[in-house]
Parts: sequence; structure tokens; C-alpha cells
Amino acid sequence: MTIIHHELTVPYTAAQMFALVKNVNNYAQFLPHCETSQILGQSKDAFRARLILVKGLMKKTFIIDYYLQGDQSIELRLRDKAFKYVKGHWHFEPLSQGSKLTWHLEYEFANPITAMAYNTLFEQVTNTLVQTFYKQAAVIYGQSAPS
Repeated sequence: MTIIHHELTVPYTAAQMFALVKNVNNYAQFLPHCETSQILGQSKDAFRARLILVKGLMKKTFIIDYYLQGDQSIELRLRDKAFKYVKGHWHFEPLSQGSKLTWHLEYEFANPITAMAYNTLFEQVTNTLVQTFYKQAAVIYGQSAPS
């Protein structure tokens, strides 16, 4: 099983970062390798989205259920048979100045062939999410982000 865990203190409020991560329809504008991002349906505390990731000749569609827990956390569940196990979440912790952004993901592909085909793309996207959202926050809310 692969575990990805990243934390970053940012100069933006937890509410700002929550809103940015929740706004899946805009992912294709700034998320590397994301060709399409679209909310398919939603309720008060949950929504389903489709992300299409592309790198070179590889293209993979992911259907993801997002469960909002107040404005402090977002749990993700991938609806994809390519995975034996997937559990992910974002956590947004308010600080006296800014907030702490946490991204945690655990996953295992269903079989070695699928893992060989998609692991590199999946890891590249998921390992850079925290920095990518931080940089996008700088674009939307102002202030500079690291290069």
C-alpha cells in the first residue's frame, strides 16, 4: 500500500483553502495533468466529480465522491475498480495566522498491471497537490507562493 501525507502552513485562512479544494470544477485550470474536472451531482454535504488525468499517451478517468465535514475536512473516495483500496482526506486547521493544510492518501491498485500503467501518473498528481493548491491560492487570494 502507498501512503502519501503532506502538511503545509499557509498564509490563507482554513475557509479559503477549503473553498479552493472544494471547487473541483476549476481543477483543470491549474492542476497539472488534469484535462477535465466536473461536478456530476451534489447534495448539501457531498458531491461526485469526474477528473480526467492525462500524461503523454496515458489517459485515466476518475470518479470521486467528496464528503464535506463542516468546513474543516473533505473525505475522498474513488469509485474505481482499478484500486483495491483508496482512502483520502484533506484537513484545514485554522491557525492564529493562516492555516495548516493536510493531505493524506492511502491506496493500493487492484493488480500489478494496473499499477504499472497508472501509478506514475497518480503519484505525480497526488504528491504535488498541497503545493499546487498553495500556488493557486496565491493566484486567487494574492500574496506570493514558492516557485
